Amino acid sequence: MKNRSPGRLGRLFDVVIPECFCRKSQPLRNTTRFPTTTFGNDVAREYLRGFTLIELLVVVLIIGILSAIALPQYEMAVAKTRASQILVRMNALKTGVVSYFLANGVYPEDVTLLDVDLYSNAKRVGKTDISRVETHVGVEWKDSSQCAVNKDGAIGCSLTKPKGAYFYTFVQEGIIYCRGGNDFETKLCKTLGGGTPISREGKTYYPLP
Repeated sequence: MKNRSPGRLGRLFDVVIPECFCRKSQPLRNTTRFPTTTFGNDVAREYLRGFTLIELLVVVLIIGILSAIALPQYEMAVAKTRASQILVRMNALKTGVVSYFLANGVYPEDVTLLDVDLYSNAKRVGKTDISRVETHVGVEWKDSSQCAVNKDGAIGCSLTKPKGAYFYTFVQEGIIYCRGGNDFETKLCKTLGGGTPISREGKTYYPLP
């Protein structure tokens, strides 16, 4: 058989292709028989394990964009879930307030006086951050929500995490209102089905169905 040329083409058939078959397509190691930087035989490229600065910046940019989109949606979903829990508690508290009024002739000033099994996992707080009932006794749950009542027959519940939200109702009216104090609260109130807003004491409230 005629010998091939010792040039690059000859080395390709005599060295590169046989080594590829012997190594089962693994990258070629540096060899003195074929000192070239082609066909995956570049030692520097083979042992390069890090990332370039551009690649890192692109990854950080993608993560930032996804976070900016996903985080507000996540906060709204969490707030909506906790607000739904507050509405269930408020309806139960409203029933308890009515029962207390029928039995005593006055509205309670302490939410723990009500015969409602809602605060088994809540702690009693002396002052709440609730409008109109800020000096009355209420309870606080582990999900950072607080509820309190006052002698006027008002029930107020506030949510402090992930962002603030406030709900209140008068037993005489029977309508639960959601306060839209900022953009987040307004969006939350509308998401919960808030109707035509009304203004009370300089603040906007949305009646909930």
